[in-house]
Amino acid sequence: MPGALKQVQLDGNVVCGVNVADQIYCADQNIFFNLVWDPLPGRLMHVSVSNGRLYGVSRDGKIWYGESYKVPNWRQVPGEGRMVDLDVNVACHVALRSNNVFCAELGNDFANPQWFQVRGPQLKSVSVSIGRLYGITTRNQIVYTESLRNPRWTLVPGSLTQVELRGRIVCGVNDRDEIFCASGDVANPQWKQLNGALRHVSVSNGALYGVNRADMIYSAV
Repeated sequence: MPGALKQVQLDGNVVCGVNVADQIYCADQNIFFNLVWDPLPGRLMHVSVSNGRLYGVSRDGKIWYGESYKVPNWRQVPGEGRMVDLDVNVACHVALRSNNVFCAELGNDFANPQWFQVRGPQLKSVSVSIGRLYGITTRNQIVYTESLRNPRWTLVPGSLTQVELRGRIVCGVNDRDEIFCASGDVANPQWKQLNGALRHVSVSNGALYGVNRADMIYSAV
């Protein structure tokens, strides 16, 4: 795919990402073939898109909400994070200093998240989908819980550096840039390795986007 990004996320209809200069780009036309990136104002080191809305984290740890990938009108929201994940109307982030996980059930008020701590291990990466949570510990262990309010974390077989959960599909990459996905029972994933090498991956409706260590962008449907 054209362009160069260090992190990317796909929500099925829209794909957004950031480059090494923290510039933000989104695309919504021909996203699996000949997409054209539209630059957005602002600077983020991590961006998440869901239903056309955006959450992101800037390099100083500030968390931002964008009401539309077309015209975000960025607003800073409470909290400090390393990364953030938005799924429909739930957002979760890894705290900048403590590596604790905080989530918010946004309802219709995306600009005012009421963060609550999800008790459990310290994580460096987190992904939320339908009230369930996947996370990666600082030792690259994979953990999973089916509840945000009353988490009961389980250790998932395998080792990953980044993971994304969307519905009944979970994908991730390890420290050798190998790609793994599983579908169905995400609480007990049967990992299958995919061809290729990526350092970051995003999944939506069975489609994949990812970037490699050279910031080259790849997609698969």
